[in-house]
Amino acid sequence: MTYALMVRHYFKRITRDHVGTACLFLLPVALVALFTVISNTNFEGTDNIVDGFNVFATGNTMMQLVMFQFFNSMIITDFMYADLRTDMRWRLLASPQSFSKFIFSGAFVGVVYSIISGLFILGFGVFVFNANWGTLWVTLSTLLVLAILNTLFGLFLFLSIGNKNTTNAIAFGVAFGQTIPMNFMNLNNDAVRFFFERVTPFGIGSRVIVYGSTIGENDFGDFIYKNMAHSMLNLGILVGLCAILAIAIIVISRRRSF
Repeated sequence: MTYALMVRHYFKRITRDHVGTACLFLLPVALVALFTVISNTNFEGTDNIVDGFNVFATGNTMMQLVMFQFFNSMIITDFMYADLRTDMRWRLLASPQSFSKFIFSGAFVGVVYSIISGLFILGFGVFVFNANWGTLWVTLSTLLVLAILNTLFGLFLFLSIGNKNTTNAIAFGVAFGQTIPMNFMNLNNDAVRFFFERVTPFGIGSRVIVYGSTIGENDFGDFIYKNMAHSMLNLGILVGLCAILAIAIIVISRRRSF
């Protein structure tokens, strides 16, 4: 079995998960539509169009784009557990392929799946609600790095924890723990705001896109503005987190047998 066949195998399995696909494709665009319509209604009469783009749609699209990247890691790890943590593993042991090939193929599919999901969210906001994609290469670079980061995080949990339910609970907790406060809570405490905006991967990823955007200012102040140096600094932090997770995965995989 070659890498190409393994990749195709995981692609077929991941696309047959209709519930997961609906959650990662339909739910975020529904939230973009809902929050944009509510914002346009509540602030009717204000100048929500800047340089020809809807600032509410821009903010909501970028928020969902970043947020749902952190839920994608749970999809591919489900298949990893099914293949390598159940009786299926004995059948795989009988094949001439190493487990590392299955892990690499699954991780590759996870990254690609996350990127496709992000592009779908971005395209929906841009073409349906006239959102601004900001500086395109910055947004796409952020999407790529976040896709790699969430996949590495899923692999880290898979290699570290033997129980699937525990892994999913931790993944959900991390995803919701860093995204929900930024979306729905008024963070008045400076220390708490600093943590969620500048320490969590969700906050860092959001800042990469926001500071790399060129939409300018609007009636509400510095809603989105350009500071490319700050954007690249935050992108570098995300790349550093990827490197740390990659090193941890290598160390764990060498010490632990399947």
